[in-house]
Amino acid sequence: MRNDQHIDEELFDLFLQSGLDKEYAAKYLDPKQIDEVDINGYLSTLKER
Repeated sequence: MRNDQHIDEELFDLFLQSGLDKEYAAKYLDPKQIDEVDINGYLSTLKER
């Protein structure tokens, strides 16, 4: 969605860096559904801007 400009790139990065995705998963998902993800592969780099 970020790459297709459906969501702001900086907002997407902030969401991932804030850990809200992990809080949501802990609250609403079965622990077996939660994967460990390295967010670095999904973050925009400031050097690209």
